[in-house]
Amino acid sequence: MGKRSNFERHPRGLYPTPESAVRPLLLHLPSAVCFDAPCAGDGALVRHLEAEGHSLGATSDIQPMAAGIATSDARGIERCTGEMFITNPPWPEPNRRGDPTLSILMHLSSLAPTWLLLPADFAHNIYFHKVADRCRKIVSVGRVKWIPGTRGPGKDNAARYLFDEARDGRTHFYGRSEPPPAALETGRLHTNAEQYCSAKQPYKGKVMKLEQNQKEKAFYECIRPHVENVVANEFGIVFENLLAPGDLYDHIIEQIMHDLCLAARRTDMPPNCEALVPIIDSHAFGNCISEEVDEMANAAMTTLIKHNYGALLEHPDYVHRKGGGD
Repeated sequence: MGKRSNFERHPRGLYPTPESAVRPLLLHLPSAVCFDAPCAGDGALVRHLEAEGHSLGATSDIQPMAAGIATSDARGIERCTGEMFITNPPWPEPNRRGDPTLSILMHLSSLAPTWLLLPADFAHNIYFHKVADRCRKIVSVGRVKWIPGTRGPGKDNAARYLFDEARDGRTHFYGRSEPPPAALETGRLHTNAEQYCSAKQPYKGKVMKLEQNQKEKAFYECIRPHVENVVANEFGIVFENLLAPGDLYDHIIEQIMHDLCLAARRTDMPPNCEALVPIIDSHAFGNCISEEVDEMANAAMTTLIKHNYGALLEHPDYVHRKGGGD
């Protein structure tokens, strides 16, 4: 509950997560991700994510409010059974210098990438310097209606923060923007290709690079030709013929980068990621992939792209094929 609210704060910061606070997050999750949900409360967030095709690894709360939720303090969790943590933790309490939020996020993000729903101005407090170097993304959510039956949303803006101790040095800010009908109805950007193509203004998340990391940028640029090669050869799609190509390609590359970071840890690797380990071992993030590993790199990229984006790239209404464009 926001600090300007007239309502009495709920014990332990227990506010079920409404669906509207989940939609902005969906655009940034891998397809069918397996997640752990500490601070689960009554399980509302879990239900919203499962409805979108994601799967639950483990869930807990210091005082569970629904069946199937284990009793556990988030700060006592020893490992992440899924690919990441996703939760709506208790927000900072007065005169506690960011706690209990700060201690929860520091512990969870040391184990795995951690998505938290927090006050939008969380990053503007002095205590944020303790976790600034592990903040990868800030996704604007806006004002949230926490209490059903009330006239309007809360008075404070919220945001989704992604923290990861293993991050490679930059933070992206994604401002609010009006998505096409497909994103509003499905919660994902490209799930319904027909609605996406009919939208007058394709959604393009506004990205502000708060901290530029040259090593990651070099690797980013190095991977892109492999992505274009795989999409062209395996799916018969030419980059220039894609509708909103930059948006699609940036989304694919970001997913690959996410998988590469998980592979580098050697723990809880997502499916089809094992083939990327030799590439990481042979070439630092700042170096381009050399000719001798081109074949291995393309094979790994092919597997990843087919697994995560095959259905999208094969949709006949989404792209113009080679030789069959308008």
